[in-house]
Amino acid sequence: NWQDGDREAAMAAFPDELLEQLAVWGTPETARAHFERFTDIEGVEAISVSFPRGADLTEIESTMRALAPE
Repeated sequence: NWQDGDREAAMAAFPDELLEQLAVWGTPETARAHFERFTDIEGVEAISVSFPRGADLTEIESTMRALAPE
């Protein structure tokens, strides 16, 4: 539905609970904890990170530094 332009239907198809399980969000500390959930899964060797369209290089670099393991 997203590609057809029906953004509301597409967003409604993904309940908040599903997004909370699949997405990384929150403060840097919370987001790192979300990443750890995925890295603790046996067989997971890499995690893909994407950024919204329009994010500039400064935002991306700042986010990557904030989310890097301590």
